[in-house]
Amino acid sequence: MNRINISTLISSISNEVHTRDIKELSLHELANEHPKMTEVEFQRLKESIQEIGQLEPVIVYRNQIVDGRHRYWAIESLGLSQLLTNEIAYNTPLDTVREIVFGSEVRRHQSATQKAIKAYWSTQEHGLTYREAEIKFMTSRTMISACSYIDKIKGNNILKALYKGIPVSIGKRKTSSLRTVQTLIKEEELDAKEARFSKETHISIDKAKEEAKLFLDSLSREPTAVIEQVASGAYAMLKERE
Repeated sequence: MNRINISTLISSISNEVHTRDIKELSLHELANEHPKMTEVEFQRLKESIQEIGQLEPVIVYRNQIVDGRHRYWAIESLGLSQLLTNEIAYNTPLDTVREIVFGSEVRRHQSATQKAIKAYWSTQEHGLTYREAEIKFMTSRTMISACSYIDKIKGNNILKALYKGIPVSIGKRKTSSLRTVQTLIKEEELDAKEARFSKETHISIDKAKEEAKLFLDSLSREPTAVIEQVASGAYAMLKERE
């Protein structure tokens, strides 16, 4: 198994977002080897950036963009002068740059859900730690933990469907969002627990009165010291619930 050099990757790419003048940057040859967006996808990207701004930084290595050429082109075509970047350290070997950029999990056509699932599978199949997986697959430990929770409660088929982009049904809801699936499962589990608790503890008022009368009749035959002890215990319990 080829394990990534985690210390190298951590020190190589900065999570700090910079604002750079677009004229300071050019495209690295690595960026041009990525699959091209369709014209429709590119137009949607432009419209998104024009409406709400650039949400995801491009990755820059030695003042050259190695990942994010479509965002670069979109910002340039919109006549904007600046773009957001994550910087790879200048002294990073090119092989490490390729490791950061070219994992299929880093491709922008993959959603946050798909990246997280791929990262989770890597922890199960290849022994990566959550920290290694979150960096290699550009996700977060929170998202990887969500995958683990879903796998534990519902099984791997849910994750397989989400990874393929197929919406899954949880209760009456259908979604393709990992975090929404996790939330719905937790709500489902909570409802099930409440239903079990209600079923186990529900006693009609008449039944409660009947059982209480039997208890009180039995208690009345006990010595005064015992009655006082029971009363004190009941009072203490009531105070704790206030």
